[in-house]
Amino acid sequence: AANAGVPLKQSPGQGLGNAALAAAGTEEQKRKWSGLTLAMSITEPGAGSDTKAIQTTATRDGDDYILNGDKIFVTTGIRCEGVVVWATVDKSLGRAGIKSFMVMKGTPGFEIVRKEKKLGIRTSDTAAFSFRDCRVPRENVLGGDEEKGKGAGSGAYKGVLKTFNMT
Repeated sequence: AANAGVPLKQSPGQGLGNAALAAAGTEEQKRKWSGLTLAMSITEPGAGSDTKAIQTTATRDGDDYILNGDKIFVTTGIRCEGVVVWATVDKSLGRAGIKSFMVMKGTPGFEIVRKEKKLGIRTSDTAAFSFRDCRVPRENVLGGDEEKGKGAGSGAYKGVLKTFNMT
């Protein structure tokens, strides 16, 4: 009880986003991001965890993508240093239109909306995020940026399924 009330320091690599990075990241992405604690941001207010219903969008703008949408129930969302965000580049493609984007905290347009109040054991925090015109470099597409129609979303989807299997 000597440590009662003292938050535990989470070691790097313990976020669900780190498993996604390990499962689907390029070697360059692994070098750049692996020392950070990464959360995974999939669940949305209107979609839950139904991936084909994701409403967060990623619109290509030159060498960047612009993210817009809301995410909820992000495990380690407060303590993480970055997050893997699921967004759709083309809603008509369903799951095949989904890509994962690695976003650092502090990126303009990325806001932590709230820390959820939870019952019971609180070894892990949970947060809600908002993305409003959040500019993300194309190099931050998890696994690399393939052109639409050539498996753009399928690789991301397979990567997250591998992540869930690993965790």
